Amino acid sequence: MVAVSCDRRRPTDLQASGLGLMPTCGMESKRERLARIIETLDELVLAIGTQLQKKAPDLNYVFDHYGDAHEEMGLEMHALAVEFLEENAPEDRPADLREPDSLLDHTRNQVAARMKELFPGEADALLKIPRYGWAQRVILELLAQNVGRPVPATRIRTLLNEQVHAERRMRELRELGFEIAPHQQKGKTHYQLAGLDPDLDKAAQYFLKRNKKKKGLA
Repeated sequence: MVAVSCDRRRPTDLQASGLGLMPTCGMESKRERLARIIETLDELVLAIGTQLQKKAPDLNYVFDHYGDAHEEMGLEMHALAVEFLEENAPEDRPADLREPDSLLDHTRNQVAARMKELFPGEADALLKIPRYGWAQRVILELLAQNVGRPVPATRIRTLLNEQVHAERRMRELRELGFEIAPHQQKGKTHYQLAGLDPDLDKAAQYFLKRNKKKKGLA
């Protein structure tokens, strides 16, 4: 499920993305969410503890409780991550995760305009750029708020509630001209956005080539 604040709710491709929509609307404070995470952890510890006291622990019981706890904590952490992302956007570039006002959608429009400038003789069908979903918007916003700094892949998975393949979304952002490099730190994957100015020419050439290939013109 996707958490959005009340003042940002409106029908978008959120529902179609399959991630769902979970408005927070200020109903849940950060302290309430954190308290529920602790409560869920306590319940999991208790469930495991009861099995440790048995000669033959019931692992099915442990697995079921772990699965429930993982899901519940994932939703709470996901909601906190989205709220934190929106609240910590720089003043000169407010975070707006809606279509068409997000950083990603502005970039998509820039690439589309550049394609028309570079290839005025090409058919409109060859100048199309795919639509992007909520996942790409929030990943780019997270990287943009940490430009020049490695962002742990675990943070991205938390933001997306582990429902989207992060590397595939990174590839799609690179196709739009963003320079995003993977890094390994202490055996864990991080992603780093080099800057907020994508290579529009490179992106325009990529999409023209891809569209021609799809239509058997390459």
